[in-house]
Amino acid sequence: MAKRGVVLLLHGIRSDRRSMIGRARLLFRAGYSVLLIDLQAHGESTGERITFGYLETESVVAAIKYARAKWPNERLAIIGTSLGGAAAVFAAKQQRADVYILEAVYSSLRDATENRLKLSWVILGRCWHRFCSGKQHCNSTSILTNYHLLIR
Repeated sequence: MAKRGVVLLLHGIRSDRRSMIGRARLLFRAGYSVLLIDLQAHGESTGERITFGYLETESVVAAIKYARAKWPNERLAIIGTSLGGAAAVFAAKQQRADVYILEAVYSSLRDATENRLKLSWVILGRCWHRFCSGKQHCNSTSILTNYHLLIR
């Protein structure tokens, strides 16, 4: 039985629920019930693609429903980092928590996509520079073949 409320912890991109264990322990010791989940395509969950919060929302909605059923008279807070925060915001249209603490959440899906693409091009550019240093003929096919890069 929750004493002070329930906290749903939502991890960031390319992480899983284990990254939130430190916070979970702190909150539990402070008297909160804590629920940790793996968002879609992370940890032990199903899914093949990270969707910047769009499909991950389903995991959050299910977790909120579970928490409301298990602790029906308790206030529910969500602490979401990056992707987890974005999924919490998207989920609020279907299932709401009482309190939201969001960390490093992008301002729009467009911004998140553009930032991720910029990062990918910076990494590819650095690989290109390293591979091509001192070579007269250099193209993207040779880089991708030799570095075994996967672009999704």
